[in-house]
Parts: sequence; C-alpha cells; structure tokens
Amino acid sequence: KPFEYPADNQFGTYPYNGMFGPKQIQQDLSLGKDFKITESKKLNIRAEAFNAWNHTNLGDPSNDVSADNAGQITSLSPYTQMRRLQFGFRFEF
Repeated sequence: KPFEYPADNQFGTYPYNGMFGPKQIQQDLSLGKDFKITESKKLNIRAEAFNAWNHTNLGDPSNDVSADNAGQITSLSPYTQMRRLQFGFRFEF
C-alpha cells in the first residue's frame, strides 16, 4: 500500500499539501462574421465552441489514506463540461 498511517507518536514522511490533482484545461473558441445586405440591414452569424478540444478534466485523487482507492482518481472535476457548440444568427434592420 503506498499510503499508510505513521506509527504512534511519529510523523509521516508525506509532505503537507503534497497531493494535488491534474490541471484543468478548457479552451473556448468563437467565430463571427457580419454581412451587410443593404445600407440599413445587416446579418451577423456566430459560432461558439466551449471546451473546443473536448479535454477531459479529471477530479482530485482520493485523499483518505485508509481507503482502498487512496491516491486514485475516480471521477471528473465537479464543474467540468464536455464540448458544447452554439450557433447564432442576428438580423438587424
């Protein structure tokens, strides 16, 4: 077992706050184009991608040293979102 409690009246060898999770990556993209139809009319087209590369953001490892899954990552980050696409059209007159 990689994690164990130290003996009574002894300090452990693992550093304070030494366990951390993987970094979080979320890159958003946006493209837009304006088309002038007449002098007073305009069409705007937009495409947006949230988490464009669909990177999986993993959660923190289990920090309970008495559990069988100590140090293992078993879930996604709580605020993660998978790729989401959004399209918009706007006509101004």
